[in-house]
Amino acid sequence: MRKEPNVTLLPLAEFERQRWLLELRLKADLGEEERADEVTGSLYHFTDERGLRGIIEGESFWCTDYRHLNDPTELFHGVDAAISLAKSLPWPRTAQTAEFLDVLLDLFKSENLAAGHLRFFICSFSEHRDYLDQWRAYGDNGRGFAIGLSPKLFAVEERIGPANERVFVGPVRYEPKAVRRRYAQSLQHALDTIVAAAESEWFRQLPQPARLLFYREISLELAATAWIWNSLTSKHDAYQAEHEVRLVMLGTPDALNPYIKARTRGTETIPYVPYRMPLKEDGSLMEIVIGPTADNDAERRIKEMLRHLKVEGDVRIIRSTIPYRSF
Repeated sequence: MRKEPNVTLLPLAEFERQRWLLELRLKADLGEEERADEVTGSLYHFTDERGLRGIIEGESFWCTDYRHLNDPTELFHGVDAAISLAKSLPWPRTAQTAEFLDVLLDLFKSENLAAGHLRFFICSFSEHRDYLDQWRAYGDNGRGFAIGLSPKLFAVEERIGPANERVFVGPVRYEPKAVRRRYAQSLQHALDTIVAAAESEWFRQLPQPARLLFYREISLELAATAWIWNSLTSKHDAYQAEHEVRLVMLGTPDALNPYIKARTRGTETIPYVPYRMPLKEDGSLMEIVIGPTADNDAERRIKEMLRHLKVEGDVRIIRSTIPYRSF
């Protein structure tokens, strides 16, 4: 069995300082992106009538394990872009950066990402309020509803998950150049850390096993702070018309396992974590859009449901204007 390097060989103070400085740089970038992507308008969640009632009654949305979403390339579409970038761009080619990239790319192999060190749960919203493809795919083929939510529900200070972990909200990137640019910036910070370390006396004195441990710690910081988030908010450009905004809950299995529930879809068991929002409070629900093929009695039923569930404030109820006939 391979033995882990003896961490006492590391000058731990300097090791930790370099990792901490990288964390600060990466979090500053994410904070800047988060401010630029702040939700300022209503977001919409498409569902069927049963889902609408369950969401409002329980005041929660179900964040689904990413492996059970409609796109079979979830996470790995972005990961593939990151790996391609790391392999192809003209980074400083030194022995140290080459060793670091080897460790990083090994960490991002699909079997290592699937090992379960982190769990990812996603709830999807759209900037579209009335879009045919959304009705077909997520709104019961036009018979369902789109729930219009106030931007206040997505404010940074409100985003705390069930295990008190941070929850992130941001738009999905589809354009390949935009996807690569996000990875390039964070990777450059990590490579700068490696180059600076390689020029220092404390690093030159490290034995090779300890250097590999340092590379792994830097890779883990890059993955946890930036690359996983980037990968979960990158999709194939064929999905671009969805204008998706994602709420992503990330955590370790130990933190999230007590909150994970399961539902069935056909023969499939789907893990999910409820994410609570004060949907019955005045100003939380902005409107409910009735699908283009919903029956004529839908508006009456929705009004009655809102009264029965004691939803505060005035919620606009409108009908889709899309001409569509489902079969």
